[in-house]
Amino acid sequence: MLSHRYFMKIGITFLSIVVLYTLLPGCKSGSTNPPNVAKPILEFSSDTINFGTVTSGASKSQNLSITNFGTASITIQSVNPNSSASPYSVTGVPVTIAPNSSKTIVVMLTSTTVGAYVEKFNVATDADSVFHFYAQDTVASYVNDPVVYSFVVFGCNRVAKGDFSTTANPSSANLPQLNRTFADIAALTPKPDFIFDMGDLVVGEADSLSLANELIAWEALYEASPAKAAGIELVAITGNHETEDGNGTPQLSAEQAWLSIMAPYTTRGGNGPVPHAGDPDALQSDQSKLTYSFNFKDAHFVVISTDPAGQDSHPPGNWLANDITTAHANSSIKHIFAFGHKPAYSYNGSTSNSLGAYPSNLSLFWNAMETSKAEAMFAAHNHTYRAFRPDGKSWMVISGNAGSALETTAPLFYGFTLVQVLQSGTVVEKNYGRNFGALYNGLSDPATYPTTLRDSNVISWK
Repeated sequence: MLSHRYFMKIGITFLSIVVLYTLLPGCKSGSTNPPNVAKPILEFSSDTINFGTVTSGASKSQNLSITNFGTASITIQSVNPNSSASPYSVTGVPVTIAPNSSKTIVVMLTSTTVGAYVEKFNVATDADSVFHFYAQDTVASYVNDPVVYSFVVFGCNRVAKGDFSTTANPSSANLPQLNRTFADIAALTPKPDFIFDMGDLVVGEADSLSLANELIAWEALYEASPAKAAGIELVAITGNHETEDGNGTPQLSAEQAWLSIMAPYTTRGGNGPVPHAGDPDALQSDQSKLTYSFNFKDAHFVVISTDPAGQDSHPPGNWLANDITTAHANSSIKHIFAFGHKPAYSYNGSTSNSLGAYPSNLSLFWNAMETSKAEAMFAAHNHTYRAFRPDGKSWMVISGNAGSALETTAPLFYGFTLVQVLQSGTVVEKNYGRNFGALYNGLSDPATYPTTLRDSNVISWK
């Protein structure tokens, strides 16, 4: 969730209303059945409402429908803009919404000064939950700011080991959620340029033959997917379940199995580090196609294997720092994005679930990110979604809620994250999610569990 307050002018053509909400936690980590507790579940009718261009001095309104799909009533007590002098207002509140019912509120724009505006609305309820949506508009004159390129990130789609059947589902993926995600991504407009799958695609953590069989089955799923048919390039990244054995030790044999089977999705690799005399990262295996970087348009993408052979949670920090610093010195590079399975910083501050297990190595990497004004690191491993700035600079975006059983005290929804780079240079991160039924790996009907926008952040450096 965004926690900062802002009201700023930007040059764009449309009014977006972005719905963000916090779901009530209540599912223990690894649990397949959420507790049977009556609670409201709110969803908003639209992610984006286009007001168009509004003439200065004129007014315009749009309706926003709010549906309660839960089992308990909820009262929206107030909807207030962050800014004290806002051109936006809302009518229709307070309002109580019964289970399986909808109510409509009205968002009103009374245009004043020529320019473009962004406003955050704070939605308070009687369930001690806080929701947000955002409004944008342009008054009189505006500058078009289209998407130049975009990419999708997600990770952690494997089922729990106890739910894995080599005969019924040899891929070990949470099939209902993976298929939904592939279909949702294929339907995005404009079409993303890349999908970065950030590891734990399969259960793995076994011998290399078992790992290979799972990866082969997973590859078949992707090749038959709408995302593949749409021509979106997949960049596959190892997670600890792909590189480690049952004891949690990354193995050379697992890396070799990965590189052999997933070769079609590592074609951007090749420039990464290799063991050599005096290597400050003390690598034990060739990482050139596991940790590497490439340029695309005005961006530098850094792919990281966070668990190289023999070095759990210890990626090559020296190589990463040098690569990121070098990219920043290139005047043609305007954006830097890093991708890895384990996050630099975990969603709950735990060092055991992040690269913080080796603080000095983490510092090498993160200091280079911040010094080079890298927008963000995208990661998974934590089975949840969260976007935050550890030091108020570069963003840490965890998108590990692709299908594995969710974390305790985390938002209970599955989905993916879309990142869009606009013509102005603004970078926007949007998280999309869907609810699910009694079983985390059960059927996921789009009509029952629609995918909606859950969070949005501008992650550009100011």
